[in-house]
Amino acid sequence: MGTCCDIVIIEEEVIEVVEVGSQGPAGPPGTGGAAEVYIAGEVLSGHMAVVVNASGDVIKADKDTSTKVDVVGITTGAAAVGFPVTVQFSGTLINAGWSWTPNAEVYLGNAGALTQSLPASGFFVTVGIATDTDRILIDAEPPIQIA
Repeated sequence: MGTCCDIVIIEEEVIEVVEVGSQGPAGPPGTGGAAEVYIAGEVLSGHMAVVVNASGDVIKADKDTSTKVDVVGITTGAAAVGFPVTVQFSGTLINAGWSWTPNAEVYLGNAGALTQSLPASGFFVTVGIATDTDRILIDAEPPIQIA
């Protein structure tokens, strides 16, 4: 009996590039950070600080009310009572209507308002830092009661 030889199969494949495609349209803007959807426990405007109430709904945070200083985040849009609202709790949030002083902290004011003025009474709550005139990096810190 004779010895056999190895069989090698060669396949030839031709790949032809017909045309390089162009980039597609931009997708919808993202929130830029982590967010959750809650139910509004009261009428809420966009870009206001909120807390979770005993029912699990979000309501306006307030530096002068001890039960309303544990900020969970900032609303990204408005909502009527009982409707869903997105609350961003980290990352960068942009609002063309803001005029922050960059590299300065942003604090909780009254009725969900955000401010760069240090509070003189109530609670001191840092919500984040302005990274530009129209954006803040959300990083809510625990409240500190002002004596």
